[in-house]
Amino acid sequence: MEFTYCKLIDVLSDIHSGGTPSTEESSYWGGNIKWLSSGETSQRFISDTVNKITEEGVKNSSTKLAKKNNIVMACAGQGKTRGQTSYLLDDMYINQSVIALGTKTSVLPLYLFYDLSSRYEELRGGSDASSTRGSITTTALKNLPFKYPDLSIQQSIVDILFGYDSLIEANNCRIELLEQAAQELYKEWFVRFRFPGYENTKFENGLPEGWKCCRLGKIMSFGAGKTRPESGETYPVYGGNGILDYCNYYNNENAIVIGRVGAYCGTVYYEPDKCWISDNALFAESKNNAHFYNYYLLKNMNLNARQVGTGQPLITQGLLNKIKILLPPEPVVKKFNEISSELLKQQNALRKQNTNLAAQRDMLLPRLMSGKLEV
Repeated sequence: MEFTYCKLIDVLSDIHSGGTPSTEESSYWGGNIKWLSSGETSQRFISDTVNKITEEGVKNSSTKLAKKNNIVMACAGQGKTRGQTSYLLDDMYINQSVIALGTKTSVLPLYLFYDLSSRYEELRGGSDASSTRGSITTTALKNLPFKYPDLSIQQSIVDILFGYDSLIEANNCRIELLEQAAQELYKEWFVRFRFPGYENTKFENGLPEGWKCCRLGKIMSFGAGKTRPESGETYPVYGGNGILDYCNYYNNENAIVIGRVGAYCGTVYYEPDKCWISDNALFAESKNNAHFYNYYLLKNMNLNARQVGTGQPLITQGLLNKIKILLPPEPVVKKFNEISSELLKQQNALRKQNTNLAAQRDMLLPRLMSGKLEV
């Protein structure tokens, strides 16, 4: 395979970073304009953003537009964020920790995306060490060595790799639909009280007969995570904001994880396989043989609003134990547990399928980009 060798700037039509509207000005936020932060580059393909801004926020800040089919890269951060690369499926504005790149006609946008995503460690290694957070600068990216074959070869490479990513994205949509189904079922039965047999149930003061008030500690016990052990590529390490790392040991399986401290305080996760719970998280163990019901009960409690502490937000085991709940009769809990467990099993099967697809894609990626594997 023949390549053209150049600097990245030679194939770019545009490269820029953005900015953040003042968070102290409420009129800049809550609009309908998508605004991307660096943490969201954990997604390979981005169609929407967590935060939205207004036209006034755009006009009164240094945020800049990144267009559909642009590549975006997180340029700062001490964790895994710096160097993450994503592909935009829609127009959106970006913050100062994100760099957007557009390509000239000689290079397919998706080809550049796959090239940069395969160079994660290289990009992080070339970061500006003078910054406390580390940073990838636009100057460094402009001077990055780059090679590319002709457009027909690029298209063949993209077709192979995007085939894997398309299957992964389709599975992610199915996972989201399954989770939405479980959440909707929980609300139908336990918020709107339209549970099996509700038509023949007596209600008093708006509550169904036979449902009892109790403390959360009656059906669950809570434990604290521990400082993570040495790293290794075996079991996922769960913290308050999800998977932090991987280690060679585990202390839980079939775990309900609750963020204990900080920005993700009160966030609830479920991990069906073996994992390690870190010291910035708690875990729940079931006393009522209804683990999956308990998971959705916690998810729908808005635990974040129950945090204590004037400085660092905090949730304690004692606080969780004392929370008052309305407990349905055992047959209703058991039935929901059976249905939700099946929905979670289907989600887990799709996640495992995605893991295998990603591994196959990542095995092919460097061989295709280097020309070692002919297309």
